[in-house]
Amino acid sequence: RNEPSHTVNIKSGTKLFKIVKNEKMFVNSAHHQAVNILGKNLIASAFSDDGLIEGIESIDDIFCIGVQWHPEFLIDKKDIEIFKSFIQSAKNGNKK
Repeated sequence: RNEPSHTVNIKSGTKLFKIVKNEKMFVNSAHHQAVNILGKNLIASAFSDDGLIEGIESIDDIFCIGVQWHPEFLIDKKDIEIFKSFIQSAKNGNKK
């Protein structure tokens, strides 16, 4: 878990993209399950090169983001930005 395994492509215009300010991240995912069908009001925000969904987010909520890697290991220098954004959102009371 503490070593990078592949890149993910971040979809422009998504909340995740606005947080990490980058189109690609090097991540440490090694999963045996993945999102196939998105739930109501969710969009895919990141993909692996083979098209697997690596990130999802709510179109309704201020901060509702899920990723298929472990940003807590800080593999990519942008992982910390996900946590900073989460903390800021909590401080703001989830207000825009």
